[in-house]
Parts: sequence; structure tokens; C-alpha cells
Amino acid sequence: QAGNVDETTVDMLTIIFVGNSQTRIMGRRMVTPRGYLERYGDGK
Repeated sequence: QAGNVDETTVDMLTIIFVGNSQTRIMGRRMVTPRGYLERYGDGK
């Protein structure tokens, strides 16, 4: 969580990735579903 970051270790070269409660790590990727299935179904 961003609130737990030690501010003394963050500089201009730091990258912070932000997701949400649906974000998952899949292999080496960070994936956040867009929610289209919940909203529109699978189209079948």
C-alpha cells in the first residue's frame, strides 16, 4: 500500500503501480479486469 512506502527510498526514478481491489498478478503482469463481463455479459 502506498501509505506503507518509506518516503526516504522514493525519488524521481521511482515507479509506483496503482491498481484496485480487482487487480491481480498473472505471471509477470499486473492485470485489472475492466468489468465488461459483469456489465454486458459474455455476448453469447
